[in-house]
Amino acid sequence: MPPVIAAIVSFVYFRRFNYTTPLVTASAFLVVVALVDLFLVAIVINHSFEMFRNAIGTWLPFALIFAVTFVVGIVLRRRE
Repeated sequence: MPPVIAAIVSFVYFRRFNYTTPLVTASAFLVVVALVDLFLVAIVINHSFEMFRNAIGTWLPFALIFAVTFVVGIVLRRRE
């Protein structure tokens, strides 16, 4: 579900604002999600960094969030 949300948010961002390149935007989205996972989920809720050992549960969604944001940015920039 998080990659779908990232696609929707990036679509809205690139259609309305479009201040940064797709690479910068994808990196920013990824950093925000990773920091929320680190500070809120891992430290506050789980009290453990165990979630970061799971490639499918953590790292694959991170990669998909980055990829979908980047691709949406590229596609929408080419349409202009």
